[in-house]
Amino acid sequence: LSLLDKISNEPKFEKTPLLLFLNEIDVFSEKLPLFPLQNFMPDYKGNSANDAMDFIEGLARKSLTGRNESLIRVYRTCLINTDEMSKVLENAFKSILKKT
Repeated sequence: LSLLDKISNEPKFEKTPLLLFLNEIDVFSEKLPLFPLQNFMPDYKGNSANDAMDFIEGLARKSLTGRNESLIRVYRTCLINTDEMSKVLENAFKSILKKT
């Protein structure tokens, strides 16, 4: 998150679209019961993998405070699902092309 904060607040990237991919959500969901997020992030109070992903996305968005919200896209992805991944990448590229 500190690297994301550093990059996103670099003046050179002020008007650059930022795409954040939260990848391998399937693996994350599978491992979460074995390694509870509360053990690593005491502020987390959720009960499900979706709650955990929302929490992490919220932390990422918090580090992007001050950026133009229309330039930020967050994608939750699973590379195993190639059809879905193709759609996500297509949408990501379209959003970049619209902003430039």
